[in-house]
Amino acid sequence: MGGESPISYMVMSQYARDHGLTLDEFEQFRRFIGILDGIHLEIERLKATARKAEPT
Repeated sequence: MGGESPISYMVMSQYARDHGLTLDEFEQFRRFIGILDGIHLEIERLKATARKAEPT
């Protein structure tokens, strides 16, 4: 019902630890993933809106 949600900071932080990212690398990674995630969520929102508008 609520749709998809953004990738959490905890998930990104754990990924960074698992892959040995430095603090500076993590900040860049977090920003980049946040941008990509935002685009993905917008696309999914638009798809859901289009599905709702389709005649049944």
